[in-house]
Amino acid sequence: MSLQTKYTKYIGQKFGTLKVTKVNLSGLRKNGSKIYSFSCVCDCGKETEKECSSVVRGSTTSCGCRRDQYEKTKGKNNVKFNGYEEISGKYWAVLKQSAKLRKHKFDLTIEEAWNLFVSQDRKCFYTKQKLSFPISSRTKDWQEFTASLDRIDSALDYIKGNVQWVHKDINLMKQRYTSEYFVYLCNLVAKNHSTNETIDFKGKRFSKSKDSIK
Repeated sequence: MSLQTKYTKYIGQKFGTLKVTKVNLSGLRKNGSKIYSFSCVCDCGKETEKECSSVVRGSTTSCGCRRDQYEKTKGKNNVKFNGYEEISGKYWAVLKQSAKLRKHKFDLTIEEAWNLFVSQDRKCFYTKQKLSFPISSRTKDWQEFTASLDRIDSALDYIKGNVQWVHKDINLMKQRYTSEYFVYLCNLVAKNHSTNETIDFKGKRFSKSKDSIK
């Protein structure tokens, strides 16, 4: 039985919000095998074409309208959101747990942390890069967020007046150093080593002229 014949049996069936109306030969893989796609009608009324295997195994369940709706309902727009503004409850809980494990007092409210974030114009204290929080519990969002709460004086706890928002990579480098000593070291590195105008690191592009991560 050919793949096209195999997929033909799904005509008329529904997967998520997609109703299959036709099977098409849409291309060839590098190894020469054929790629088939379904012509579908979504519940929203839009006609779309999706790869058969993706639809059948459940990876694709709409024309994209569900994703658009997800974008509108994640973060503070979600009825299950238990954080404050852009800081999720999960992010805040992880922050407090991390402080506890390192035996640091955490005497700061989520509202105070958010107000500090806004007062910094949502930027890293040191690099002035725009910062972001994870907007959902998806692994991808937790890999891409950049905001990290740093203790100005590492000998003290997470208390009002001793914290600042920085890029997570900066916090990783700063460790237990004081702000003054950390900046001193950074100046020495910058003075004695030069880089190309742009460099790539782990899929991110750094530009000296714009001084930001793209």
